[in-house]
Amino acid sequence: MVSLISSVLLAMTTIVGTTWALAKQFANTRSSIFEKIDKTESTILTKLEYHERHDDARFSEVRNDIWEIRLQNAVKNGPPISNKKINPQTEGISG
Repeated sequence: MVSLISSVLLAMTTIVGTTWALAKQFANTRSSIFEKIDKTESTILTKLEYHERHDDARFSEVRNDIWEIRLQNAVKNGPPISNKKINPQTEGISG
């Protein structure tokens, strides 16, 4: 009977000890994973913000370049002509 009780206690102690050790290991692994996820997230967000700032600057430069080209064309070619057709009878032009 004593041998049965000692065997049961040994089995229970082994199960509890193993469960406790695995729980601790999983908790450490989980916290390590969350730390790595946080670091990765912060790195990605930093890089995205950097590229957004530079994209904004590039798009601003492109807009400025387009306006400079439009101004140069306006100086060179005069103001743009509208696309509406001129009717000689209504505009007073004899033809």
